[in-house]
Amino acid sequence: MSNQNNSFLQDLIRRAKSVRNVLFGATLLSGIVTITGVYVAISGHIAEGTTISKVGIMSTVELTKRVKDENDRLDQALKDAMEENQRRTLPPS
Repeated sequence: MSNQNNSFLQDLIRRAKSVRNVLFGATLLSGIVTITGVYVAISGHIAEGTTISKVGIMSTVELTKRVKDENDRLDQALKDAMEENQRRTLPPS
């Protein structure tokens, strides 16, 4: 049973890391969209550049929140795994 529990925790940690990496990449991409919008606005197409920048900023804010949430979930999963490991290795008092 403990091996199955350990396998479940390892899978949970792996999935949390994968989601965090995907969200981090998407956040970088939305940052690039924001910078592109600023460049377009500076180039003389103010309306289009402003719209692109707004979309990029909104995406960056939302994705940053999601990255933080995923980091919190990963931290909690790691904490739970360490507590479970300590319970199994410590003798009963």
